[in-house]
Amino acid sequence: MEKKLLIFISGWLFFLNACEKKTTPILSEPTSSIYAISAVCTQVETKDFPYTRAFCSITEQNDQPLFGFEKGNFSLVENGNPTPVDEVKNVDNSTDPLSVVLVLDRSGSMEYSGATGSLDTAAINFVNQLGTKDEAEIINFDHKVVVTQGFTTNHGQLINGITNYADLGGKTALYDAIGQAVTDLSSRKGRKFILAMTDGWENSSTAYPDLPAISSYVNSKGLSVFIV
Repeated sequence: MEKKLLIFISGWLFFLNACEKKTTPILSEPTSSIYAISAVCTQVETKDFPYTRAFCSITEQNDQPLFGFEKGNFSLVENGNPTPVDEVKNVDNSTDPLSVVLVLDRSGSMEYSGATGSLDTAAINFVNQLGTKDEAEIINFDHKVVVTQGFTTNHGQLINGITNYADLGGKTALYDAIGQAVTDLSSRKGRKFILAMTDGWENSSTAYPDLPAISSYVNSKGLSVFIV
């Protein structure tokens, strides 16, 4: 899993407005090969509000991760006002394991195109790369959304949840499946995200009938969704 920077913030963080380079004994001037730095917050955890955690990726111009950041190396801004930072540290997989929901498209179009086998292979490969403390949930969907395996660290159970599903092959309720993943994931602490694998043709969701509806729900929970 990609390493990320963990920032502990007092108060609500709406966005990361700036990554301002400042000279400290820990991080002095960058090497001449680094001429651009970007920072992206992939998750904001507010379950212990007003004590908030923001998970951020900081990379240079070639998308290579940068480490060694400390308080004083950057500034955070909320609605134009400085936001105090209590602690900055790199994520430790052993103490802050990952929770992820795999959302797998089993609609008729996936079956007819012959993509189901490739989807199974990709999902199984992903599961096999999870750490021993990482937990995953498996959702298979067509116009119905079915949780075939709840959160577990057991790779065998997760693979069984990927490959064993029944009575699917209908239309594509992608947004409803993502909504179920958000609901299941939002109560969990720590690092978390949703990975959806689909041919991308939404045509039957009812709880979240359009992109603005599901986007609003995802954003309200401070989560990220990655779609393949």
